[in-house]
Amino acid sequence: MKSTVGSYGIINGVEIEYIDKLPDDVTINGNNEKFQQVLMNMIKNAIEASSRGQNVEVKCFKKGEEVKIRISDAGSGIKEDHLKLLGTPFYSTKEEGTGLGLSVSYKIVEAMGGSIMVESRENEGTAFTISLPIASEK
Repeated sequence: MKSTVGSYGIINGVEIEYIDKLPDDVTINGNNEKFQQVLMNMIKNAIEASSRGQNVEVKCFKKGEEVKIRISDAGSGIKEDHLKLLGTPFYSTKEEGTGLGLSVSYKIVEAMGGSIMVESRENEGTAFTISLPIASEK
């Protein structure tokens, strides 16, 4: 997955920075392929929201009994009144978007027992934080 979105970042002039602070013994339950779809969709969205020369940060860490994955960009941001509509089928802030990518992503994360939180400020960027319950620690 890193190479796929990494190539997309290069094509768009955006660097992706991965920060993994997740202990090796932490696991989550879920369908690996579907969850990769979520990450690819969200990272792709962050790249598309960014301008050439900007960075997208993907940070994984443990907080309490959850795994957190935070995908942030310094792009144009999302208007406050649009935030509550994210994840709604066929709603998109992109001219060419269908709104289905985020809608499917929200459903996959919810099926895994998790949630997605969005923070955004116009002209400053957006951060999506995926929270998932820890299945086990060895």
